[in-house]
Amino acid sequence: MKYILIKNQEEKENRLLDNIAEFLWDSGHEVNVADDTEACFENKKFHIHYDCHVLIIENHDADRCILDVYRSVFRNFDSCKKAGSILIFSTTGVYTDAIPYPHKIFDYKNLNRESLQLFFQWCREINLFIKTETR
Repeated sequence: MKYILIKNQEEKENRLLDNIAEFLWDSGHEVNVADDTEACFENKKFHIHYDCHVLIIENHDADRCILDVYRSVFRNFDSCKKAGSILIFSTTGVYTDAIPYPHKIFDYKNLNRESLQLFFQWCREINLFIKTETR
């Protein structure tokens, strides 16, 4: 699969995004990184080349729909949505819309390196986000 990791200007978040990129890369996927500036997303064709958009949303209020937060981050939501699934790491857990409606697939109390390591271990145990050899 081809992943695009969207980074913003927060240094802490980008270190965690680097850990996510490393996990996906080591799992056999193609990984690219882009920033969240409008210039990066002006070309709608940019989005069609990726199977999944990955981003970190800090300070997520659990009462607010994570998809609404995602939409507020990206004005071109429709072009992103057509391109593939979304994988969001927030302060409350990991969410995806790979199954209908954004679902929390992993729960933790704080987004930090230790939480990511537990998530990656869980992914390896169930072969989630792990590229398998086809015969």
